[in-house]
Amino acid sequence: MARSSFLRGGAFFVNLAVTLLLTPLVIGSLGDKMYGLWILVGTLFGFYDLFNFGLASANQRFVSQAIGKKDHKLASSYASTSFVVFSAIGLLAIVVTLAIFFGAKVFFPNVKSYILFRQVVVILGIGIALSFPSRTFFGVLSSNLRYDLISFVEIIKILVRSVLIVFFLKLGYKILALAVLTFVTEVSGYFALLILSVREAPYIKYSLFLVDKKKLTQMFRYSFYTFVNQVADKIRFNIDNFVIAGVLGLASVTVYSIAARLMKYYKSFVFCITGITTPLFSQYEGKQDYENIKKKLLFFIKISVFISVFLGVMIFVGGEFFIIRWVGEKYSFAYQLCLIFVVPFAIMSGQLPSTQLLYGISKHRFYALTNSVEAILNLALSLVLVHFIGLNGVALGTAIPMAVMRLVVQPVYTCKVLNMKVSSYLKVLTLSFLKAFMMGILIWVVATPFLQPSYFRLFIFGLGSSCGYFFFIYKIGFTDDERKYLEGLFQSIPVLKKPAQFLFSRT
Repeated sequence: MARSSFLRGGAFFVNLAVTLLLTPLVIGSLGDKMYGLWILVGTLFGFYDLFNFGLASANQRFVSQAIGKKDHKLASSYASTSFVVFSAIGLLAIVVTLAIFFGAKVFFPNVKSYILFRQVVVILGIGIALSFPSRTFFGVLSSNLRYDLISFVEIIKILVRSVLIVFFLKLGYKILALAVLTFVTEVSGYFALLILSVREAPYIKYSLFLVDKKKLTQMFRYSFYTFVNQVADKIRFNIDNFVIAGVLGLASVTVYSIAARLMKYYKSFVFCITGITTPLFSQYEGKQDYENIKKKLLFFIKISVFISVFLGVMIFVGGEFFIIRWVGEKYSFAYQLCLIFVVPFAIMSGQLPSTQLLYGISKHRFYALTNSVEAILNLALSLVLVHFIGLNGVALGTAIPMAVMRLVVQPVYTCKVLNMKVSSYLKVLTLSFLKAFMMGILIWVVATPFLQPSYFRLFIFGLGSSCGYFFFIYKIGFTDDERKYLEGLFQSIPVLKKPAQFLFSRT
């Protein structure tokens, strides 16, 4: 788990660095309208993830539980059943892609845009169809807590794709080249996951004879609520682009996407560190070790809150300077959107471990209901407010329901599931936020006079702030036992062993 967190964090930073470097180049090469088209195509294919009907999470959950029980035959049955179903879903994705291909003319009166859209849809659609069978191998690796291997594949894939994109854009290629390069690198990654899963889990056997209808029924019962959550998440985070495009135009999608991308990376980084806990909770449940579930939940909530608040402070203090330096002053309005997003995203990201817990022990039904209510409120508020206050209205439509649901509803339900006192949960959550917030105020006071739209100054700001913040958080945010546990985690990673020994010996 320690190696996985470290490499997932590494993959995040590689992806972030590449995005920061490539986004201005891509926008400049494609122009606002074509970049807006690229964003819309990506948003469209984001909905393809719904085709798995939540089975990816079910595969991970039940394979993890079987591993906790040390029942390899049961794990093989779940994996084989998943592979067959995902292959069928891949065929469904191809059918839908062809339907979009032939129906595209209805939405694009411009012939050039229509032809280009059809070409991009076919290339990316086939690539996504091939991704579905690979989710079985992803599930097998993650169930064995080998997120480190998954992250390694992701890092290589990002670097190769980025180099190729820069090369071909410099030669004058446009959006079609982006689609081809995305297809080639993603499909290569799928084959890498296949090879690694067979090597790391040789006891998982794939056979049609192991496909079990009862297992499939069990997985669908679990995945139905995951599917509901996925639909809600798509509405919460993806439908905004269509609302903006319909009311304010494609150029406004580009501005909004800058803020949305920063917040996506905000959430993704916290997920990289603590999002590996779902299979861990499933394994604990397989062992009937509920005491460890409670203990690890509160520990990971602390970590999530400290990281979430720190990232929020970075955006609040340095976000405007960063956006100006990154994509130019004409997109600086995106900073206002980030300010609207930052508090509810901090609340949501700080409680990611409790969401992971609900999935890990099959108690995500109520979460699906509250998530759906949040999505409906999000869409309704965005549709109303966009006509009065434009992009700020769309952002508020997302932020308000998120803050209410995550701050009030989720803690109560999580405690009910674990038979834990709400006061114990809220005490850890509130104290962690307060300690982190105090450090955030100090960063704001000290760093504000220093900042300018300069990558060098922003880098020094980020490095200095992170060193000071996490040093003091380590001292005041954790108990003695938790500090010893953290020391053991860091020292278990070969590349960090000596630096960790040096650091902890002085703290």
